[in-house]
Amino acid sequence: MSNTMNKIKALLNMHSEVKLMAEAKLVDGTAIGTDADAFADGVLVYVLGEDGEKMPLPSGAYELEDGKVIEVVDGEIASLKEAESSEAVEEEMSSDSVEEKATEEVVEEKTEIDLSNYITKEEFMSAVESLSNDFSAKLDALTSANKEELSKVKNLSAQKPFKHNPVQPKEKAKVEMSSLTSDQRIKAIFEKYKN
Repeated sequence: MSNTMNKIKALLNMHSEVKLMAEAKLVDGTAIGTDADAFADGVLVYVLGEDGEKMPLPSGAYELEDGKVIEVVDGEIASLKEAESSEAVEEEMSSDSVEEKATEEVVEEKTEIDLSNYITKEEFMSAVESLSNDFSAKLDALTSANKEELSKVKNLSAQKPFKHNPVQPKEKAKVEMSSLTSDQRIKAIFEKYKN
């Protein structure tokens, strides 16, 4: 259909050839070009269709056949990087291999555990036994000191025994009120309620 459209445009003199100043191909074979003299930062870049139509190149990073890499944002070249020489590629790969070797050495170092900071089971058991003996000796010393003080307290209490002897209230004799005179009755009543 596009061929038919091109023939109709050619008959009506509406056909205009797309002329781009700089052209290149991507590694996948797609033809691209620009209206500028050369590919550079800030230049609009287009994809050349099979029918000769130019469309803005979608945003992304693209590698050209000559090894250059262009980054496109909204159809405009944001950055253009020159092809890396084979020496630079080899140097980068060798630096990567050096980094890999260094990380491998670090991993190997991490797997080796320094056991000099740790104690053995025998050392641990002897330390526990030593602490146990020290604790037992201190406990025995405290127990004997407490026994001495307790015996002193017992001796003190044994020397002066204390008996509980509550005071019994005196029993008052009951007085026959009928045999008393009126003055004696009054005194007896007062005595009764006095205490």
